[in-house]
Amino acid sequence: MAKIKVKVNNKLFNLDLEDGFAAFLQEDLMKHLNKENNSIKELIGAYINKNYEIYELHKRLSDLNHKLN
Repeated sequence: MAKIKVKVNNKLFNLDLEDGFAAFLQEDLMKHLNKENNSIKELIGAYINKNYEIYELHKRLSDLNHKLN
């Protein structure tokens, strides 16, 4: 297990995650959030951006699935 820290509205959150996922999430969070402190608006923006990435991947997988069938 690995621990990452995220600070939102001056409150620190410690997250215990599986090692590989923790490394991935830490890197990915740095793309969307800053290192010091984040507002709720920034956190929601990061959430929406990540969900849009998932949406795009889902569309691409669906298109590939249709091409293969």
